[in-house]
Amino acid sequence: MINTVATINLVEANLVPNLGLQVAKANIVVGLISHHRGVSNGIAVANLSVGTWVHGPTFVVMVISKFDVILGMEFLYNAEVHVLSHLSSIWIEGMKKSCTVECEYLSLIKIESSLQITHNGLDRGS
Repeated sequence: MINTVATINLVEANLVPNLGLQVAKANIVVGLISHHRGVSNGIAVANLSVGTWVHGPTFVVMVISKFDVILGMEFLYNAEVHVLSHLSSIWIEGMKKSCTVECEYLSLIKIESSLQITHNGLDRGS
């Protein structure tokens, strides 16, 4: 899944053995759209190929039940991805030969934005 709200890339913890990833311990707290927080199992660098683009981005390893992999803004920025929602595709420019990859739009989650009043003022929701 490509998620423009996510700043990092995530991989499902249960896939790590099958993918042969080396996980470095890291205590990273991740804010989830459900307004809960999850703690990572660590971080891993993996060879990722999308279309003709190949790179070794960093993934936070954690239990993310609905998807195997979530590609966030780190991927979109480094691969120089343009989301072409009207064409149901992404255009990856960050290589010698650019490519277009067809996508399926999933409206599984209602995106929410929230602010919470705290004793110290406004606090943006996760």
